[in-house]
Order: sequence, then C-alpha cells, then structure tokens
Amino acid sequence: MAESAILKYEVRELSKPEKKRFLSEGYVLGVIFGKGIDSIPIAVKKSDFQTVVKEYGRNAVIKMEGPDNAEYNVMVRDVELTPLTYEFHHVDFQHVSLTEVMEADVLVRFVGTDYLDTKGLIVNRQMDSIAINALPHNIPDFIDIDVSQSQEGDTILIKDLKLDSGVTTNLDDDELVATINTPRMDTEEEGDVETDVEVGVVGEENSETETE
Repeated sequence: MAESAILKYEVRELSKPEKKRFLSEGYVLGVIFGKGIDSIPIAVKKSDFQTVVKEYGRNAVIKMEGPDNAEYNVMVRDVELTPLTYEFHHVDFQHVSLTEVMEADVLVRFVGTDYLDTKGLIVNRQMDSIAINALPHNIPDFIDIDVSQSQEGDTILIKDLKLDSGVTTNLDDDELVATINTPRMDTEEEGDVETDVEVGVVGEENSETETE
C-alpha cells in the first residue's frame, strides 16, 4: 500500500477577517467533508500543499493532521484557483476510508504520440478521463495508453486499457476511448480560397476586416 502524504491544517472561523488573515499569511483555504463527519473549514500552508501535490500527485491519499491530535484520511476533490495568477485558493478535501472501494475519474494520458507525428497521424480522443473503482491508495494519477505502435484506423477500446492491479471500471468493454487517424483536410475550403485569389476577392475582404 502506498505511503500517505501528511499535511497539517488549522481550523478557521467563517469570517472575512479570519479569511483575510490566513490568505495574507500564505495559507490556502479549504474544507474537509465526507460521510459521517460535519464539514470542517480549514486552512493549510500553500507551500506545503504545493509540495504534497508535486511529490505525491493529485490523487494521493493525504493524512490531515490538525489541532488536538485530530486526523483525517482525505483526497483532493476540487481545487479553486485565483483569477489571472492561477494560484491555489480553495481546496475541497474528501474524507475517505482506506478499506472502502471508491469511484474516481482518472485522466487519460497518451504515450508515444511523437511516433505518430512521424507517420502523419493523430489521436482522436473520445474520452479525456475514465471512471474507475479502487481503494483510495490504488487510484492512479493517470491511465497511460501507449500509441507508439498504432497505425491509421486503429481503435482503442475500454477492453484495451491496461489497468493496475485492484483497479476496475464499470464501463462497457467496447466503449470507444480513441481512434488513430490522419488529420482531416477540408478540401472545399481550400478550393474556395484558390478561386477567391484568382478573382481578387480575398485581398479585399482582408483589407475591410483590418479596417474594422
């Protein structure tokens, strides 16, 4: 079983002065919620949270340690970023049981796309994430799909995925994840452009557009 990350938290009051104080001191606001517990408004050091995400991944199990020796096993469920700067601002932490299988959406990551580029092929995604079932410690950050040996017209189905031990999905085996194709060329548009160039229409339209 993977090692849990550890993150210390402070309990905060739901007031504007308290919120401003924590933000000014470099904290990220958050809440711990889940089955069997009341929601707990908290704050964690932004630098500590960034370190946990970087070292353990977005789907890591985190042991939250708070005042009075309180502890909760949680996973990150939602992250709010600040506008423009895109820094962590608010995090929802879901309390989880380490012995209870749970559902999670895991991002799909295609490996070997540089080999497809040399063949003039692309991945046409039908799914960006896969709903899986697993114990919290077994939930991966990504589901990797190797396309380095793929050819034009190949399809990738749910049954083709190589899921880690202890990871399952309720999706149908024949559901389509992606296809391998050549980039589509819109020949009609190309034909129209060539015709417009011959009669001098394109240059006039561009000139009018720039003036506007």
